[in-house]
Amino acid sequence: MSTPLTVIITHPHCIAGEAATIEALLDAGADVVHIRKPDWDAEKVAQLIGQVDGQYHQRLCVHYHHPLGHRFALGGMHYSYRDMPAIVSNEHRVSVSCHTMVEATHCIGKCNYLFLSPVFNSISKQGYEAAFNNDELKQYLMTTSSTTPILALGGVSVQTAPMARQLGFKGMALLGSAWVITDRGLDAAASANQLNQIKAAWNQ
Repeated sequence: MSTPLTVIITHPHCIAGEAATIEALLDAGADVVHIRKPDWDAEKVAQLIGQVDGQYHQRLCVHYHHPLGHRFALGGMHYSYRDMPAIVSNEHRVSVSCHTMVEATHCIGKCNYLFLSPVFNSISKQGYEAAFNNDELKQYLMTTSSTTPILALGGVSVQTAPMARQLGFKGMALLGSAWVITDRGLDAAASANQLNQIKAAWNQ
């Protein structure tokens, strides 16, 4: 039985109850929550981070507005492959988004973990379909150095988590499948339960 490195990526939009749901997901066993708000300015992102209890800040990772990592003493900073710094500081965890095996290979040993996507058809992005042949992907993951965990991103859910493990991924990054949204906003308890189901499915 393996324990996957589990990362949650925030919904890109503003939804009521987000800070409480971030805390609930971390309490339920998510290792890290990535604060990814591509259309938000730094101050709006700062407001969300400030709503999350400080005890969780070392388990938050910020996209785009990296100075906030220093301002709030966050645990991590995330970069796209093209924006990955040449010299990586040991002050924060560093993660990178990759979209090809060539990119992933280049990042191994230069970050703490990386995302490879899209592995399955995306849940949150309509028309964003799997970009890899499973046989080629499995061979790549079997023969690639394990010094840097490679996480599956894109379409990871209760249904696909077992396949992600079988392919050889060391963990998963969840976006569309992690957030349970109701008419009132995010449902923290239901989101935590959904995460537990996905983590249980990993070992099926």
